[in-house]
Amino acid sequence: MVNFIFDTNVMSGYVSNKYDTDKMLILTKIIDEGFSISVISKIEILSWKADEEIEKVMKDFVDGSSVLSLSEEICDHTIVIRRKKNIKTPDAIIAATAILYNLTLITENEKDFANIKGLKITHPDRLSI
Repeated sequence: MVNFIFDTNVMSGYVSNKYDTDKMLILTKIIDEGFSISVISKIEILSWKADEEIEKVMKDFVDGSSVLSLSEEICDHTIVIRRKKNIKTPDAIIAATAILYNLTLITENEKDFANIKGLKITHPDRLSI
């Protein structure tokens, strides 16, 4: 069962092997069990210019995820979030997606997502098996 949605910064950290061995193993376990990303993260990560090998790794990562598209409900909830909190639109969309699908957002930018009602977040450093 999918319980997590990855923020773009965690996707980037994972494909570039940024994390220590223990965190990479935990993230790999989550990935193997199934994970989601917002269509926003798909757009962000596949828009980055990188060498051909890294681009393939990023594409494979996205292809292995459940990409959650925008819906009217996500759009409406994004508007509510943006009205209540000074947050960038892409982050608000990711937050709204996580809330509406009842997923925990794994992100390095916890302060960007702080105090959003109904949003469950965790930092990769706090993940454990």
